[in-house]
Amino acid sequence: MGALPTPIDSSEIYTALQQGVVDGQENMAADIYSNKYYEVQEYMTLTKHVFTPYFLGMSMKTWSKLDDSQKEAVIKAVQDATELLNVEAAKAEENNIEELSKLMTVEKEPDLEAFRAQAIGAYEVFTEKYGTDYIDRINEQLGRK
Repeated sequence: MGALPTPIDSSEIYTALQQGVVDGQENMAADIYSNKYYEVQEYMTLTKHVFTPYFLGMSMKTWSKLDDSQKEAVIKAVQDATELLNVEAAKAEENNIEELSKLMTVEKEPDLEAFRAQAIGAYEVFTEKYGTDYIDRINEQLGRK
């Protein structure tokens, strides 16, 4: 896509943008807003190309100490918390985007097909190494063939 990715410590992003070391950065709206990147970055494009999952873990040693009713309670609590977290995270993202829209130019509906067409070569890199199962499942979840 013509970009040259450059790893930068998160504590240095603001200064790197300010000094022109980089032209842009990739973060969630909450990070852009809370770190005030809008002060040194004029544009933001919502490409929807990343999903950041949250993981909850428990050791098998601890899990095996639980009886069946406790295991069921933990699973139910995690399912309930996940549902609530997803709703609240979506609200927070929407609120952050609205606030950022007041401070910078936010392209909310870019031509995603143009991005996909440009990135199609990346599929080959991953499918050669891992097969097509993951990409097929992602496309299925997104309603794409």
